Amino acid sequence: MKTSQKIRIKMGYNGKLSTQGINILKNIYLSNPLIEFTEIQRKYNQEAKKYGLNQIKSSSTVANYLVRIGVYEKSSRRSKEEFEGIRRIKASGELQKEISSKLKVTTRSVFSALSYVTNSPTARLIRSYALNHGAELYELKKLENPYAEVIQL
Repeated sequence: MKTSQKIRIKMGYNGKLSTQGINILKNIYLSNPLIEFTEIQRKYNQEAKKYGLNQIKSSSTVANYLVRIGVYEKSSRRSKEEFEGIRRIKASGELQKEISSKLKVTTRSVFSALSYVTNSPTARLIRSYALNHGAELYELKKLENPYAEVIQL
C-alpha cells in the first residue's frame, strides 16, 4: 500500500483515523516495536489531542491499525533476535489432559504454559508438573551454517 494513498479504516465507535493519525501511530510503534499497546495508545492519544484528531479507545484498536497498515503481524511480539533461547515443553496429549483435569484449568491454559506464553504461578506449576511427569524441555538455539564453505565436486 502506498504511503501517499489515503487509508480509511472503519472502527466500532464510528471513528476513523486520518492519514496524519495513522502516521503518528506508525511512528510511535516503529520507534520501539516492543512497546506495550496500552503505552502506544496513551502516547497516540496525547499526540492526537494536540492536533485535534480522533482518539483511540482500546489497545486492541492499536493492534488492528498496525496490522492493517502492515507494520505489525498478529501474535508476533518477538523480534528475530529474540528467538534464540525460546523454550518449549513437549508433553503428550494424555499428559496435557491429565494436567488440565488435575489443576482444573483449560487445555488452552496448559498449552500456553508449556509454550512459555504465560508466566503466572499457575503456568509455572503446570510446567513443573509436566516436566516431573515425563515431558521434555527444548530450547531453540541459533546454529552456524554447515554449508557456508563451498565444496567443488
